[in-house]
Amino acid sequence: MRWLPVVALVVLVALSGCSITTSESTAGPTLGGETPTAECETDLLLTDDGTEELTPRAMPAPPGNDSGRAAALFARDYESSFAYNHELGDRVESIAVTLQGTSVETVGDGYHVRVHVWIQTTVSGGNTTREAFYDAHYFVSDRVLRRSETARHESPPDPTLRQSGLTLSCESARSP
Repeated sequence: MRWLPVVALVVLVALSGCSITTSESTAGPTLGGETPTAECETDLLLTDDGTEELTPRAMPAPPGNDSGRAAALFARDYESSFAYNHELGDRVESIAVTLQGTSVETVGDGYHVRVHVWIQTTVSGGNTTREAFYDAHYFVSDRVLRRSETARHESPPDPTLRQSGLTLSCESARSP
């Protein structure tokens, strides 16, 4: 991983007054058995800028309707872009992201979506191919989006990913 872009991005975020940690509060109604944050703060996911041939993919917008199918389709689209962007680097020549299966389960007022992921990345002259297999887990609701990873066929300790995931989007971040 190239450290200069990562350090530059962290410094930029720090200077802009943004926080890259998740805060908690005890105020307000519960969300799927949890207390929402008073001030919505999301975690920062760092990715590489890519190359002229391989550039980052856009991340999809959260689903517009409140259904398990919409949550599952969104999580698949998000993971496809996330996995691709995470593999970018100056020596990467090709990236193939294959989503091999998806399951969705209602949890509180949201959905826990599991996506089986397989990634093949070719680096430096096509001589090296890396493979990764994992399960990506999403908690998708109208108020929050969280992501976590586990080994294949393992489950995170909490279905809302509050303790084991990264908060990618939350209510005040989605509000105009």
